Amino acid sequence: MPREPSEPTLPEITAATLEARLRVAAGRVGAAPAFVDATGVRATHQDLRRIRDGARERLRDAGVTPHDRVGLVMGHDWRMALALTAAMSACAVAPLDPGLADRELVAYLARLRPRAVLADTGSAPRLRALLGEGPPVLCWSVDDLDGSTDEEPSAEDPALLLFTSGTTGVAKTAQITQGNLAAAVDSIGRTLRLDAGDRALNAMPLHHAHGILTGLLAPLASGGSTICGPLTTREALLELVRAVAPNWYSAAPVVHHTLLTMIRSMPPIADELRLRVIRSTSSALPVRLLEQLEGTLAAPVVEAYALTEAPGQVASNPLDGPRKPGTVGVPQDASIVLLTGDGELTDAPGSTGEVLIRSANVVPGYLDVPASEQPFLDGWLRTGDQGTFDEDGYLTLRGRMANIINRGGEKISPPEVEEVLVEHPSVREAAAFGRPHPTLGEETAAAVVLHAGSSATEDELRVFAAARLASYKVPVQIHFMPALPRNSVGKILHRRLRDLAARRAVGRERRPSPPG
Repeated sequence: MPREPSEPTLPEITAATLEARLRVAAGRVGAAPAFVDATGVRATHQDLRRIRDGARERLRDAGVTPHDRVGLVMGHDWRMALALTAAMSACAVAPLDPGLADRELVAYLARLRPRAVLADTGSAPRLRALLGEGPPVLCWSVDDLDGSTDEEPSAEDPALLLFTSGTTGVAKTAQITQGNLAAAVDSIGRTLRLDAGDRALNAMPLHHAHGILTGLLAPLASGGSTICGPLTTREALLELVRAVAPNWYSAAPVVHHTLLTMIRSMPPIADELRLRVIRSTSSALPVRLLEQLEGTLAAPVVEAYALTEAPGQVASNPLDGPRKPGTVGVPQDASIVLLTGDGELTDAPGSTGEVLIRSANVVPGYLDVPASEQPFLDGWLRTGDQGTFDEDGYLTLRGRMANIINRGGEKISPPEVEEVLVEHPSVREAAAFGRPHPTLGEETAAAVVLHAGSSATEDELRVFAAARLASYKVPVQIHFMPALPRNSVGKILHRRLRDLAARRAVGRERRPSPPG
């Protein structure tokens, strides 16, 4: 019989709301830097407090109430980060990717139905042309915002709206409250031992929970600073390292790989970058990449687990305790159980099932979605992820429940196949997925990206995998691709790969060759 899962032991939250948490930090560190880039300090913690007060006053003057929705479209720099932080203290803000095509941007705003849209001077004309008689476009410079209001949001007030594929794969909008954000930043801060002396290199986009919670809000709530600057070139990265000296960062695996490639191509970056910790979440981190990061940057890599519906983190490898590559660690300020195929909830070692979560950072639900379609089971958040606990309570994610390959009843975890393929010296990235089979239902296929200048054949990779996997897990088909299809934060789009395999299954060539 599975044992009854334990409830989380939640440390006392320092403040009930994100706004209160930021005020505590400002009172403690005062004129210390909050936002910095290669040119210097852009705003102190005291500045940030005045700007938040000023943003609330401007939004109230525009008729925006605490429960109204506001879109935000700005370029990814310190101004966008500052405007987002300020607006979240006043209403429910939905940051949108400024790189969206016009049609996409209009569609997202139509779903949001905002009271207003915040924009910078570069984005405002485009938005006004697209929205016409729709919601007003408010364009202000953060340099002009100054206020002294004593308005204080409650823990239940909505602060952040993030578009997500949802735990079921259907596009939804997660409502994140002030209380959710306070719990999330406190948990991250405790796990990573953040303090006022830390300087975070924000390597993730600011329309995604990872970039907002870990790269922006957790550093600010700890009294530290966040670095917002372009990381598109080796020279820009070296300039930031020399000017600001970041000592930690958090990113998705695809960003780790990009940064590692840049650092290795310009040795002075590795020589001058002094990191205390590297954090990874958003998708599975290949063990080989983890080892390369630690070997090159001489800093521990802490892999964690978070969702848009439970932003920040719910599990993490400990910074000072045992770290287990390939796992997302142990629960952090959360209770995590597995829903087995028999309908049992368990956290017993060796158990496997859908990951369910209870935590103070779990969102109240999706926006404009009926109660029957919310992702909850008896108060537990259903994540749609499959996981397994080991004997020490460390959680290993086996992939999305929707992506698990069912080969005639044999369940195959895509990350297990991917981990083997990237061990091959020619393979840079890999994604495993199910392709249709007339009698088995599905069989394993894979897509790979080779290192520049490397070569491999499909037969070679299949033989390599066969020596390391059970025969039924070996991909029957391997596609060579210049890049894997990903979303804006680097998650692999397995559905597109399945569609590709289905199209190629009809009249496909026996063995595709890698590009020359």
